[in-house]
Amino acid sequence: MNKALLLALLSGLCSAFLSLLIFGPAPLIGMGLVFGASIASISAAFGALSMLYVAGGVDTLLYLGTTAIPSAITIWIAFKSSETGSRPDCGKILATISVFGLLVISFITIDILSIGTWIETQIEKTFGQFFSQLQLGSNPEQKQHAANAYKLMVHYASSIAPAGLAIVAFIILVLNGVFVERILFHSDKSTLRRPHYSSTKLPNWLCVLFFTSIIACFFPNFLGKLGLNSAIFLSFPFLLAGLAVIHTLSRRSDRKKSILFGVYIALFVLGVLFGLLFVLAGCLAFLGAVEQWAGLRRRFGPDQSISKEDE
Repeated sequence: MNKALLLALLSGLCSAFLSLLIFGPAPLIGMGLVFGASIASISAAFGALSMLYVAGGVDTLLYLGTTAIPSAITIWIAFKSSETGSRPDCGKILATISVFGLLVISFITIDILSIGTWIETQIEKTFGQFFSQLQLGSNPEQKQHAANAYKLMVHYASSIAPAGLAIVAFIILVLNGVFVERILFHSDKSTLRRPHYSSTKLPNWLCVLFFTSIIACFFPNFLGKLGLNSAIFLSFPFLLAGLAVIHTLSRRSDRKKSILFGVYIALFVLGVLFGLLFVLAGCLAFLGAVEQWAGLRRRFGPDQSISKEDE
């Protein structure tokens, strides 16, 4: 126990430092998978204290909201859902993190403790530096166009900043969690069974919440801003569900890896090179939402619901 506690403190300190390098959740999730949910919570708490000592209150709140608490929730739900010896329920984990993300978005949108104002200030500084470089050597007309573009970009970036921050944190959490789980599973250190990622099913109430937030986008002022950010954020778990549909359907073929490679190359080319990233993300999110009601994986998936790689 003393060894586990010492490692928990060290992992919390590492998490606070690695959060600057997008690897903050890795030590916390790793400690949880090896020693349990309580140790993961201790690591998260010590990481927050370390961040408070080094960086101050605002950075500590960001660390708590984007790294420490989501990581602890992930481990707690994973152990809770596998108490009967079953696999961790990835759908329940994603849904719980999504609800927490909505609380963070509301926290920022309402501007509690001036977090929203601080984020908008950082956005203005970033775009201001970019456009100041862009205006060097420009004539007055070009400077005016650049100033107008600056105001427009700051306005839109500020309006969706809460969702952008939450999605980036969600992506970092998912990538770190899958990476650490895979390493610990293959080294036989994890105390949990391996999750079956491709069979992840989100609860139907999250789908209702997603479409409700889309409707709220059309309302004015605060409610519209909150609805827009919530809809953008909630699209991410359904995007993952959409990708899970593609993975499941690919198992109908003997050339699964080739199909998935082609799909991801197509997504990269169309999304990044042709600028259709948001369109493709919306399509995948819609596919994931349809899957919740239509059961596409159950209808068109292979006979064996669990592939060898998930065992």
